[in-house]
Amino acid sequence: MRLLLLLVLFSSLSGCVAGGWAVSAGPTLDTEGEVGIMLQARMGLGIATSTHAGVILSPRAGVGAGFTPGRFQVKAGAEIDWVHYWQNQGLRVGLSDGYIGSSDPNGWRNDLFASVPTALLFVLDNKYFRGHEKGLSASSNTFHSFGILFEPSILLPASGEDRPNRWSFFLGPVYEVDSFSRW
Repeated sequence: MRLLLLLVLFSSLSGCVAGGWAVSAGPTLDTEGEVGIMLQARMGLGIATSTHAGVILSPRAGVGAGFTPGRFQVKAGAEIDWVHYWQNQGLRVGLSDGYIGSSDPNGWRNDLFASVPTALLFVLDNKYFRGHEKGLSASSNTFHSFGILFEPSILLPASGEDRPNRWSFFLGPVYEVDSFSRW
């Protein structure tokens, strides 16, 4: 929480603000052979390095269900992303960690996760505000994009349970809105 407050304070003092949100849904597969579907969302603030790129820190959440009856997951964590847009496409690469709780035939499992979410984005709409041409000091760029998100994760037992670590993979479509402002 302190890191987020420092990031917001620094970005507002520096005159370079980035913000964004994303929603994705898609199948998951882990190394135990469990197949499921996950819905994820993130929303955050950060520092713009230009009017088309920046670093965004986001809380994130997700819910999912396994194809085995009675299996479901909840996910909560934090993510830091580098986002960059070119003319018609963009790229988001990040680091994420947090908690995943999941139902299991033996009860409830508590796991910690670390992942590298990577999205290839295709720009649907781009709004560029030239504030400096209207007597204002700020310019901003907002990108609406649709793309594909790939997220490999390592899952570690959180409660000292004697279980092996496992890998999980997510692949699905993502809709994203990112905005970058500079004064």
